[in-house]
Amino acid sequence: MVLVQAALLLFGICAVAALTLDLGYATLARVQMQNAADSAAIEGLRFRDALPDAQRRAKASEMAEWIFDDDFDLSSDAKQLGAGPVVGLSAGQSDLNAFQTVQSIGVYKPALKPNLANEIDGDIVAGTFTPGVSGTEESDYTRLDFTPPGDTALLVRLRRSNEAFGAGDASRSNGPSIPFLLGRGSTMQASQNGYSPRIDGLTVRATAIADARPARSVGNPIVTPPSPGVTNFALERSFWEALQGNALVTVDAGGTISLGLTPAGRFLLTGSGRVIGSPLAPAAPSGDSAGFVPVYELIAGIERIVGFGTAQIAVAAGTAVVTKSPSQVALVNASVQLAGAQPALSQAEWTLIFESNRTLADALLAPGLVR
Repeated sequence: MVLVQAALLLFGICAVAALTLDLGYATLARVQMQNAADSAAIEGLRFRDALPDAQRRAKASEMAEWIFDDDFDLSSDAKQLGAGPVVGLSAGQSDLNAFQTVQSIGVYKPALKPNLANEIDGDIVAGTFTPGVSGTEESDYTRLDFTPPGDTALLVRLRRSNEAFGAGDASRSNGPSIPFLLGRGSTMQASQNGYSPRIDGLTVRATAIADARPARSVGNPIVTPPSPGVTNFALERSFWEALQGNALVTVDAGGTISLGLTPAGRFLLTGSGRVIGSPLAPAAPSGDSAGFVPVYELIAGIERIVGFGTAQIAVAAGTAVVTKSPSQVALVNASVQLAGAQPALSQAEWTLIFESNRTLADALLAPGLVR
């Protein structure tokens, strides 16, 4: 009797272990797919203002493919990786699908469709992200936190599922579901709704949303390849938000920029003012500059950087022309994270700075993952 009980217990343990391994294998595939979705969403959003819509969607799709490519040569399969293998299963006997054979076909390599029609259930969807609400995705792919139309956020999804998308579908793609392998040795049966885990396998999806948010830090200008960075001057917030196009200002020997009798900005030490919360580091005038301009305001009695815009200054004798560019998503050299050396501030001061950063008009934007 003890031997019988031990045999039954061993059989149960093996079945649970098999299912655990299959679920672990599915979890690994989901993590790999999530990494690709995260990178693709960031890539597609950062090109929002640099490329036409179709091209930036192609950039997002290419990034998802690159995540699973070892040599960045998508034309060659020599070093292709994947989000889990793709296997073929022969027809089995009875409802347990006995005597099936398993054949390795390759790995799942996503090829996201551009979804130029911007369908809500597409692979790449432009829209608007709403924080503070549920991120649950319904069966028809609608969700409360993300809605098209709009162009301030980008959603990317990868699927390994049994959904029937046609080969000519320009909006949606998927790979085969992840089959149970070791778990096929268990006694799992089809559910009452017709789903058979032995036949249908496991559905795995990965979804990422990148949102364009005010930049919190920027870098120095990059020479090769040339890319904008922090300017050598900063502008006062009220002047920045009121500025339309360009303005003629005066510049004194100490580096103060004024509009009439009202201070409008200051020249800064080279490379300073690259992260919000930083106090101003005034300097003498240092010539023309263009790129990401720090915007400052008075925080707890000290003039501190609260955000960034895109502008340039052309300096003449005692005067200058400040030209403002529209708000844009930075292609490179800007982040929603606090990068580099950060000032030591109280929680109350950081709260004021983050709120000022969030509400800054015409701000330089940077992509950040929000889901």
